[in-house]
Amino acid sequence: MWLAVCIGGLLLYFLWELLRSSGGDVSKPGRFFYTKKWMLRLLLLLNGYRKSDSGQKSSRKERGYGISIRDPLVLEVCQPLEDHTMAIDSTYFNGFAEDGTSLALRIARKHNREGEVWVMLDVPGIGYLQHPLHPDTGVYNMPDGAYRSGGCEFKVIEPMRSWRVVYNGLLRQGLHNDPQAEKTGRLVTVKLALRWECSGDPFNFDIDIDKSLLAEAVAKETWTRKFWQKLRGNHQTHYEQCGELMGTLEVEGYEARHLVLKSFRDHTFGVRNWEMFERYAIHFIWIEEVGVMAMVACLWMPGYITHLQAGYLMYSNGVTYPVTSVTLDLDTLTRDHTPPDRYSFTFCAAGEHYHVYSVATVTPEVYHYRSRGSRILERMCTYRVNGKTARGLAEFHYRNPSGPAIADREPVTLPLLREPVDLGVSKGQITLQFTDPVCQSSGVVGGKGAQLALLTQIQSQVGATVPKGFCLTLDAFELQLVEYPEIVESLEHIVESIRQEKLDVLQTLCSEAVELLASCKVCQPIETKLISQLQATFGDKYQHVRLAIRSSAAGEDGGESSSAGQMETFLGVVSHDNVLEAVRKCWSSAYTYQAVEYRRQHGQPVRTSVGVVVQEMVRSEVAGVIFTNDPRTGNSGRMVLDASFGLGEAVVSGKTTPDSFILQRYHDNSVEILERHLGNKTVEIAMAVILDDGGVTEKQRAPAKECCLHDNQVVTLATLAIKIEDYFGSPRDIEWAMAGENIYLLQVCEWAMAGENIYLLQARPVTTSDQETDDDIIHEFDSPVMTPHDRVTIGNIGEMMPGCVTPLTGSVFGRAVDYATSVVGADFGGGNVSRFASKSTICNSGRLFINLTHVAQNYQKSLLYQKEALELNLVGAVLADHTQDMIDSSCQHRASFLTKLYNVARFFIVNNRKVKVADGWQERLKTYQVGRDCERSADLYDAICRQLPDYYQVWETSVHKSSKSGSYGGVVMGIIAGGKNDWSTENCSDLALLLSQCHNVYSADVPLALKDIAKCIVEKQLSEEFMNKTDKDSVAWMGSPQCPALLSEKYRSFLCRHGHRCVREAEFVEKSWRAEPEKLIRVIKALIRSEAFTDSQSPVPSLDSCMAQLQSSVSWLGRFLLRHWLVQKARDAVGNRELGKSIAVEAADRFKQAYWRLADMLFLEGRLPERELMFYLTHREIGELIQTRSARLVTKAVRRRRLQPVQSELEFPRISVGRPVPIERKSLEQRQATFTLKGMPVSRGCVQGTARVIRSLTEADQIQKGDILIVSYTDVGWTPYFPLIAGLVTELGGLVSHGAVVAREYGLPCVVNVPNATIHLLTGDMVRLDGTKGTVDRLES
Repeated sequence: MWLAVCIGGLLLYFLWELLRSSGGDVSKPGRFFYTKKWMLRLLLLLNGYRKSDSGQKSSRKERGYGISIRDPLVLEVCQPLEDHTMAIDSTYFNGFAEDGTSLALRIARKHNREGEVWVMLDVPGIGYLQHPLHPDTGVYNMPDGAYRSGGCEFKVIEPMRSWRVVYNGLLRQGLHNDPQAEKTGRLVTVKLALRWECSGDPFNFDIDIDKSLLAEAVAKETWTRKFWQKLRGNHQTHYEQCGELMGTLEVEGYEARHLVLKSFRDHTFGVRNWEMFERYAIHFIWIEEVGVMAMVACLWMPGYITHLQAGYLMYSNGVTYPVTSVTLDLDTLTRDHTPPDRYSFTFCAAGEHYHVYSVATVTPEVYHYRSRGSRILERMCTYRVNGKTARGLAEFHYRNPSGPAIADREPVTLPLLREPVDLGVSKGQITLQFTDPVCQSSGVVGGKGAQLALLTQIQSQVGATVPKGFCLTLDAFELQLVEYPEIVESLEHIVESIRQEKLDVLQTLCSEAVELLASCKVCQPIETKLISQLQATFGDKYQHVRLAIRSSAAGEDGGESSSAGQMETFLGVVSHDNVLEAVRKCWSSAYTYQAVEYRRQHGQPVRTSVGVVVQEMVRSEVAGVIFTNDPRTGNSGRMVLDASFGLGEAVVSGKTTPDSFILQRYHDNSVEILERHLGNKTVEIAMAVILDDGGVTEKQRAPAKECCLHDNQVVTLATLAIKIEDYFGSPRDIEWAMAGENIYLLQVCEWAMAGENIYLLQARPVTTSDQETDDDIIHEFDSPVMTPHDRVTIGNIGEMMPGCVTPLTGSVFGRAVDYATSVVGADFGGGNVSRFASKSTICNSGRLFINLTHVAQNYQKSLLYQKEALELNLVGAVLADHTQDMIDSSCQHRASFLTKLYNVARFFIVNNRKVKVADGWQERLKTYQVGRDCERSADLYDAICRQLPDYYQVWETSVHKSSKSGSYGGVVMGIIAGGKNDWSTENCSDLALLLSQCHNVYSADVPLALKDIAKCIVEKQLSEEFMNKTDKDSVAWMGSPQCPALLSEKYRSFLCRHGHRCVREAEFVEKSWRAEPEKLIRVIKALIRSEAFTDSQSPVPSLDSCMAQLQSSVSWLGRFLLRHWLVQKARDAVGNRELGKSIAVEAADRFKQAYWRLADMLFLEGRLPERELMFYLTHREIGELIQTRSARLVTKAVRRRRLQPVQSELEFPRISVGRPVPIERKSLEQRQATFTLKGMPVSRGCVQGTARVIRSLTEADQIQKGDILIVSYTDVGWTPYFPLIAGLVTELGGLVSHGAVVAREYGLPCVVNVPNATIHLLTGDMVRLDGTKGTVDRLES
């Protein structure tokens, strides 16, 4: 008994000591601190392991320490706010540049349409700029489901990859931290348009924080039920990601600047009570020289977690590690009201210690809540980190219970106007009054009618009146078509003519449809209901009421396309007969050629339903239009108002020059007139005087000498417009009218002055508020480059995918190659594979590049790694200024010898497995199809998405298959060079000689097969007939019974074996030879014309002969290894490389075929006006287009295609240091009579002949037999022309590039990597090409 009591007492004592802490504001370790800490560490590890291996996506409820949401599609959207008064959804961006430019922007969403906005910029030469609200941050009437308020907007472009960050409005110059002091700084107009691109994967603090630091922080606290409830109940999900902000900054009074800033982004959602924090300090650090980015935080939350340290460090290669310790003393650092300007601390991550010395440059302050109970110092800083220069930002929080609170009356938050989701019973209704809730749906009455119904809903709240009216529904239009099948047939003819691309008859068909719709009598059910509704709405005297009859089509007045001016409006209509006629004309106006073309060009349904608005008219004295944002610039701080006498038709139709007012809109929604421009207003449109005739009259006026509005009326209208915008949550385009004391709003408005009646007639969004510039489009896919010394090249990738790529190709092929390169690097050297950031293959101005530095970092942790061999394979030269120390400086320390040895063994095991997968694709491709049975675009797109992992796999395994050629080539070169890293021209020439006979070079069969076809045509005496046919007729003839069986079989065999190839074969918009065989016909004709098919292939030297010709001094052991093992392995590897690439291209061609079928479906479904436009959308955007039918995306595709020639004209150096910058290709004004160009010899031999400089394959018909071809690059698309040429010179390439391999197979002298060869040499020059010495001599004519 006593024993049990003693044991129980000891257990109670142990439990008490386990739970209690030392007390005080900052908890300290208790007696059982380490027991609690290790228990927590184990629980966190187990919880994280369980969730990561479950294979299930976490729901929003499954959030907390150790578990979190992982799906980017769930994370990267506006989050539903939790049922808590302190619920928040916040997104934040900061950025810093080498020149000292810094910025911080934040938008937070809260309940009741409230939120917070931060906008802070520090720009050298301009100074500090901040939002006019600051130091306060509260904003009201935010839109739902968007990060937009106060002139600032964040839009996700692709989850975890890219965002658009925009500010367009007023900012205040100078620092204003005192909330009670008068704000004296000048307000200037600022436009900031940036695109954020990730440079690493997100760091989620729920699951990625160092488990030991978190366990330590929690173990220090007293464990009670209340503590655990608070830990769960006050949770917020918070993740951050490193990246780069790129774009332009325009500040009033200064020249525009192009910005490139390293950036941290965070997204926080859940419950956040700022006053829960006593203090915290967060440091964002970017070390310029090495590209390292780090975030280090210390937080003090009394009653919750009183001492939490956290953070992460990301190397330039994207590898991220959690911070494991921090020496910063938060209590000492923040004890005063403001932290010191200079201080230091140390943190540890990835086993490295970083000593940080911080110096403040500018310290803006902001406050949260109306109580100002939370005070934030967002300090721009410079740092010294381990002796290196760094930039960044330090954010401090202070609990601020003394305020002072904001004394002004709290702004009123308005309910957001939105269309109803649940429409109830609406099908089949012919008319709906504006007061009917169903009338608020654009899917029932069209866009214009729905906007009027929404305005009607708020008229009592705003003290305004919407003139009486009703809508004829879209179903009424469909009922009219049921009564008149001939109209249906006419509309079907329009749709069919577009599907069959018979656009020459479209205008005629539209005219016929318009005539039918306008002439066919309104059917009896509609007429009866219409007359009944006229009487119910306007009373017994409805025959004498002047009405406005407006079309209201489905999709009209939307957020992406307004259809402005496409439909008809009839004013002053009197009597029901005239109303019926106007209704018919409104219906017919939807099928005018202009309206049909607008919908077709914007990817909207051509066959559309049309509603009609019937509304009482107002005899206005002055009317016009007002935009709540400047429609030309999207500036949220500027409003534009146009006004003229009479009806607004004079303004919107452009028949007169109206008065124009530009107004300044301030952050408190007060307005001021900035500019007045007096119009002549020589045309006035007014209602007809004679009632029975109805209609309007147009009369001439003498040029006006004064404005038609007084200033107070302009301000009143502007205030009305702002309030309407607040209700709708987005910028508005408003038509308005005034008559005496009354104001009538015809396109968007509200609000009333005392004693006045205001009539709301329409509302539609501004569709041009965030226009991207041409420069934005050209650089929209640019990838971050993390350090100023990264070596970036167009070599290798420039041969495989030369020139500018379409957005679809960049988003699929570019990422697949980046993934493949990264995975092979990880398999080879234990490198990192990023889920979201493009690191190995990057983009700039639409061109693809390889980041040599990153590739080297990925490959270096292997004994097989040789920097020189890597560079020789990728760019055809050894880069002496790209040192190994430089490579190591921006990534984690070098691996040990044992690690490198292990990676070699692991690589060969993994490589063999993946090569087998690659070989398996050769058999699998015999039956492989993508989305074979899909008949709808949505189904085919889903099928492509499901099968895209195959696309990634085939490129990954292809790179694995080709990697051995580089490995064996490096070993052979090492033996030839005697182990030296300084490889000479003779060494390169010897290696080329040893690789001159490779087995199974798949692409080398292309010219042989084409020569065989040409020879067969000549032998059959069909050359004259063949040459006289058009290319299209030749293709048809080749497959017809008239073609000799032997020739037809050779042709079919070629297409079966090589038909998937073509020039720029990885580009999806480029059709393969199989899909467009006319390309081959032109080559065959060129071979017949030049009689090149008679040439025999040059004899290939034996291995013994090659060994005897070696110029390099090779040891006997080296010669033995080369002769009996290594040369054969290297040759086989080159053949396997070409075969692997062919397999990958053939698999890619199946996806190319699927994408072209998808383009055809999108065209036939009317989602795109042209098939080719699909390739100017990213893969993700295509899905969005299918789902939303976005007119904005169609417009963007058109702009991208228009700008691609501009991108294609840009030229880049072969090797860029840091971010690639286009260069000007200067023509040589005067050349020397003779000169020598040097490059890399890849195929031996010496030849003298005429230079043929070709810059595009479209010029290949100019190639003559015996020419020495001078080009930038060659891929398989050039191979058919090899029988014509005597030698080859390329500006890009390496030992195993396509041109080098095929040239060796044909014994053609070849020199690659000759800088600017297409500039220095001209067609017609006499040149001598030495493929042994690597020289190209221009000779005297």
